[in-house]
Amino acid sequence: MPYKEFANGNPLPASDIDTYLMDQAVMTFANSTARSTAIPSPKEGMLTYLEDTNAYEGWTGSAWVNINDNTAAIPKSTVTTAGDLIVANGNASVTRLGIGANGSIPRVSSGALGYLPVGSNGQVLSVSGGLPTWTAPPSSGSLTLLSTTSMAGTATVTISSINQTYKKLYMVISNVSGGSSNWLLRVYPNGNQNTANFWGGHNVVGSGANNNWGTAANLQLTPSIFVNQQTGFNKWILEIQDYSSSVLPKPFITWGTWQASSADQSTLLLGGAFNGGLGSAITSLQVVTTSSPFASGTVELYGVN
Repeated sequence: MPYKEFANGNPLPASDIDTYLMDQAVMTFANSTARSTAIPSPKEGMLTYLEDTNAYEGWTGSAWVNINDNTAAIPKSTVTTAGDLIVANGNASVTRLGIGANGSIPRVSSGALGYLPVGSNGQVLSVSGGLPTWTAPPSSGSLTLLSTTSMAGTATVTISSINQTYKKLYMVISNVSGGSSNWLLRVYPNGNQNTANFWGGHNVVGSGANNNWGTAANLQLTPSIFVNQQTGFNKWILEIQDYSSSVLPKPFITWGTWQASSADQSTLLLGGAFNGGLGSAITSLQVVTTSSPFASGTVELYGVN
């Protein structure tokens, strides 16, 4: 039924009273009982006002419904500080998750740079026990020191029972020297020294004679390096991918630098893969010298998330 404007002098037939006037008016009643008595058969869209509850209610066709029902609304007082979040803590129940401090984590959304809210000291929003909470940021890419072992006095250093929860291994060998003038340092996974189980390629650049050490015979297609006794090896890093999986091959890469003398400095870049003989995951690593026991050196093993 369209809305109708009444002007002075217009006739007012019963049909207009029953339709326009009745449908367009807000009827006032003391309470819902009085309304039910007065309107036993309401029409959809009728609007009434109840004095006892101070509520406007409309007829939906099956029930009277408060048209301004705020009982399910979240009170503004739930939040107290700029940046607070409102989170559900149960069925039809909410609570405040207070904003933290000290910065925010950048993100990209719809091609634009925005920011995720953060908690105290750079915390990020995560889920614990089915509820959002502020936690420390994930340590993806971070290094966790698993072991530190001295190499002095032994020809073989074995790191065993390697934690299997990381994505890759990162080995750092520092300040190593041997008991003879020329020797090789090699790393074998799970004690496997069969050269047929390794693929590799290398690039060695140096200013002295030792930069040509990387023949197939010396390299043995396993992570290895030539070291001269004079000053030893400065730093060598070995990174092994997918070490905890039984899938082969397992790629590795090594790089480092050493100085045999003031006129003989070299750098190393070697890439390859462990391709067999491991049985399953890499659970141990052997650091081996081909000559006398190591005179000095330290090997550190890290897990990378």
